[in-house]
Amino acid sequence: MAKARQRLRHLSKVVTVPLDVSRIGGATQRFAEIPENETFRVRDIFERDSYSIPYLEPGLSTPVVVDIGANVGLFALYFAIRYPGSSIHCFEPAPTSLTLLSHNVGDLTAVSVHPFALSDRGGEAVLHLHRANSGEHSLCRSGPAYRGTVRVPVRAAGPALDTLRLASPIVLKIDTEGSEVPILKSLGSRLESFDFILVEYHSELDRRQIDTLLRQHVLFGGWAAWPGLGTLKYLHPKWMSRALRFHAAR
Repeated sequence: MAKARQRLRHLSKVVTVPLDVSRIGGATQRFAEIPENETFRVRDIFERDSYSIPYLEPGLSTPVVVDIGANVGLFALYFAIRYPGSSIHCFEPAPTSLTLLSHNVGDLTAVSVHPFALSDRGGEAVLHLHRANSGEHSLCRSGPAYRGTVRVPVRAAGPALDTLRLASPIVLKIDTEGSEVPILKSLGSRLESFDFILVEYHSELDRRQIDTLLRQHVLFGGWAAWPGLGTLKYLHPKWMSRALRFHAAR
């Protein structure tokens, strides 16, 4: 059972939730702290394998993971457990999410937390805070579902990732509530260096733009929650032969 903890500013009650790590190769029980009304993320990531990449072999692959819009760190924990030895870079600007992210990955030396947003330009921006869901804080979305704002540091995605000197294979995950297209545009020709790209879209226009920006990659999976919202999964063409062998062996 999830154990209730103290209420944090800008968040619903925070609970400590057990993660089902045995099914993805984890040997040690882990827990994560997460807002109580967002525990569905644990089911999506750890039970439904929503971000799985079947062409990366656990125990053999040690990808470099770039998690843009890391929220409280569940995606980072999934990859750290499934692919021991991976190095993971988490980008998250929301102050309360950062608190939980830092706690959840704090004992993992291979995970680096970068406390700023990425977009197509640097400086400072207004982050709109969702009333009920920390995963929907957004630089570009507002309205009745949002209850306040906070100013956060922002860096251009391309130059920011250049400083990391990333090595292949590289997994790029972007879930930034509407900033996905500006981030991809900032990365530009650097996109060619990413082996796998997992990107959420928040409108039909964005979905079409994302597919155009990633036209050199191959779509290998994804899902739509409803029209105008979903996640797309792409691989670099150099992985096609492994992908075909994987499916032929099933």
